[in-house]
Parts: sequence; structure tokens; C-alpha cells
Amino acid sequence: MHPLIKLLSIDFDGTLVSRVSEPVLDAQCMELIRKLQKAGAIWTINTGRSVDLLQSGLADFAFPIRPDFILTTERDVFRPGRNGDEWEPFGDWNERCARDHAELFSSANSVLAEVVDFVNQNAKARLIYDAERLEGLVAENDEEMERIIEFIERARAEHPNLDYQRNTVYLRFCHADYHKGAIVARAFMKRSCISRAPKAFGVKALNGIVMAPTHQCTLPLDPGGPGA
Repeated sequence: MHPLIKLLSIDFDGTLVSRVSEPVLDAQCMELIRKLQKAGAIWTINTGRSVDLLQSGLADFAFPIRPDFILTTERDVFRPGRNGDEWEPFGDWNERCARDHAELFSSANSVLAEVVDFVNQNAKARLIYDAERLEGLVAENDEEMERIIEFIERARAEHPNLDYQRNTVYLRFCHADYHKGAIVARAFMKRSCISRAPKAFGVKALNGIVMAPTHQCTLPLDPGGPGA
């Protein structure tokens, strides 16, 4: 077994779960995760799904092992609840995340309005809203996405906290301090009882899988309080 691997952060759709081939779950992959977890590695599922959709996916595909954490909508983090069946927020991270995003989107409303105008006038991308707030978009193709990102980069120049996460033709706006890497580090530090995270989170990454060793340099603790 790999003694230096202390963290596994794995995407769900198209990585853990295959929708284009059989079997849906790879038995060898599941067994390797089980062995690493038993040896002390922290296993997280890192997905763009909401917590409810991920719960449904875990049940639908009858996952044989339970992750230590789930990282949802690419910015929230949950751990198993005390009853072992449900998931609960991990400390105050999700609360701070929601508050800081609300403040960000309010202050950057004019920038997001510019993005909407640009897309409506110059692209065929589909805009995605959460209630009345622009959440992200889906481009027609990679070329169109590149054009949109070029515009976003110019438009957000004076709002450095307005960031985004892109996966091929999908884009979600977010606060620069809240992203997959930050929440992976958060889970790792709290579970490992350390105050600084390995510098090279993601030093080994392939097809949505991140394996983090623990002999790297360090980065500062994630923003905000320590949580629970």
C-alpha cells in the first residue's frame, strides 16, 4: 500500500461512477479506496452536485464504502452525521461560505450584469440562475467558452474575489477563497489536527483524482475561523 498517501479527493460523475460503460462502479477501484481508507487515508468525494443529489447518487449506485467527507457544489463540505446516515455541515465553513458569497455577488452585481449582456449579445451559452442570481453558464463549445472567459477576466479586474470554476463547457461563479482546493485542505487539516496544509495538494492528479502526500511545504490556514 502507499504509506505517503493521506488524502484521496475524487470526482463523482465520470470518475467514480461511469455512465457510458459497465460496470458503473469499478470493483478494483473501490477495493483500493477501501484499503487506503483503512490504512488511514482520508477519502473525500469532490463534486459539483448538491448534497441532496450526491446522497441520491450514493444510494442509487449502492456504494460499498462511505467517504469521510463530501465536498458539494464545489465549495461546501459535509461530514457523516452522528446517526451515521445523514450528512452534516463541517464546522462553520458552509455558513461562512454562504455569507461571503452573498456579499460578493451583491458587490459584483454590475460585473455579473455585464457578463449577462455579453453572453446574450455575443454567444449562445445558456445562463444558469439560482433564484434571481447568476450562478454560472453552459457554453455551446470550448471555443465559445474561451471567448466568454476572456471577457470575464477583463470585467472582473476590479473585483479580484469574483472567481469561477470551469469544467469544459461548464462554468460556475464563486468567491476566490472558496473552491475545491480550499475545502479539500480544510477537511484534511481538521481531520489530521494540523494548522497548515500540504503545499502540493493535487501534486498527483488524474481524471478527477487527487492524491496528497504529507511531506510537502506548507500553505497558510484557510480563511475564517476554525469551525467545529
